[in-house]
Amino acid sequence: MSVIGKNDQSGFTLIEILVVIAILGLIAGIAFPALERTVAQQQYSMAVRSVELALHEARASAVLKGRVTSFMLPRTSEGIAIRMTQEGIFFFSDGSANGGNITITAGRREAVIKVDPVTGLIGQNK
Repeated sequence: MSVIGKNDQSGFTLIEILVVIAILGLIAGIAFPALERTVAQQQYSMAVRSVELALHEARASAVLKGRVTSFMLPRTSEGIAIRMTQEGIFFFSDGSANGGNITITAGRREAVIKVDPVTGLIGQNK
């Protein structure tokens, strides 16, 4: 015996598939800009940390080797600008430095790293 009107086919209708695609499009439209902002923030934070690390390494090298060591700007991601005051920053064998500022800018974010000329200590203004 067979039941009249019973359909053994299963699957999704075109309307159901279109609704799912529309929902996925909305989620992607919200998630991707947030992801871009997060990646940009991470790149900026990494640039600031790499400049600070390079400064500390230059100072430590000057003290350990007992000679003047110049600071070299590290490479950064595209969209991040780094400006250094004066002709450069040099660390001396006693740990002191000629001093100066390094400004790291990405969009509206900006950090200024200062090198004290007397002590050679490195600090950041946010």
